[in-house]
Amino acid sequence: MKSNKKLLLSVFLVLLPWLIRNVILTGWLVFPFSKIDLFNIDWKVPIADVVVEKNTIISWARIPGRLDLNAVHLSITEWFPYWWANINFSDRIYFITAILAPLVALSIPLFTKAKYSVKYNAIISIVFICFSYWFFLAPAFRFGLNYIYILIVTPLFYMDLTFLSKLGIKKVFYYVLMLICLINFLRITLTNNRQLFFNPRLISQKQIQVPKEERFLKFKLKSIIIYLPSSGDRCYDFCLPCSHKYMNLKNLKQRGSTMQDGFQAVSN
Repeated sequence: MKSNKKLLLSVFLVLLPWLIRNVILTGWLVFPFSKIDLFNIDWKVPIADVVVEKNTIISWARIPGRLDLNAVHLSITEWFPYWWANINFSDRIYFITAILAPLVALSIPLFTKAKYSVKYNAIISIVFICFSYWFFLAPAFRFGLNYIYILIVTPLFYMDLTFLSKLGIKKVFYYVLMLICLINFLRITLTNNRQLFFNPRLISQKQIQVPKEERFLKFKLKSIIIYLPSSGDRCYDFCLPCSHKYMNLKNLKQRGSTMQDGFQAVSN
């Protein structure tokens, strides 16, 4: 009982800074999730914008590389083929393994002397529910890797590793397994973010040049001038503050005399 309380307290302490950050930045406890509406503060992001942000995330995850807000309303039979065709081979292997591994884990006691564990089954069930929620809502791999990695190793819950103890290498086995997982994680991270990790700008910072064809508009908001790219959504290293959401700026006002005071939405 004490261990459960300590676990819940640890989870709460981990989540608390993230929740506070959400409220300070957006006025919402969990952003962009409009169902939990607890605060009435002047800088709160309008609920319509919260819904648009959520739909944008879902659409981009279901239809990778193309922003189509209609993807929110598509059935899984409609968006899955496009999603599957646009993920790489290693992600497909991880996805399939994450589905099959729990089934293997739960079948091990049926064919061995291992006994079912309420604790292990609870972990498998909770993580698989999270995995399912991730997949059916917004299946971008960067959102669901934690669930995928946990599901992949679930067969180890019921594997009899006592023979490793007799050989004196049980700890070595776990260390090697952790090393393999770490190397694989780094491989995927470096492969998918090659431009980020192997960018010369990490060593020597240089200004990102604004394309010659790009022009920036000016939007005056009380005492602040906000710059807006005339095309696209990139500000590069142009003057700050800079934003690409021109229509939203028309419904924005300053909370004070300086930018540090923040902004708030103005209802029409």
